[in-house]
Amino acid sequence: MFMLRAFRVALILATGFVIGLSFGVAEQSQQAKQWLSESAGAVSGHS
Repeated sequence: MFMLRAFRVALILATGFVIGLSFGVAEQSQQAKQWLSESAGAVSGHS
């Protein structure tokens, strides 16, 4: 049970880190922001 809880915490931390990293890069680079919006639009618009 401990491993499951530790894995869940690690997953949440990793997700938050990736999201924070993506937003940090997007703020610094307009090209990265455009790429993020394009990839997000491709994922959400790909029905």
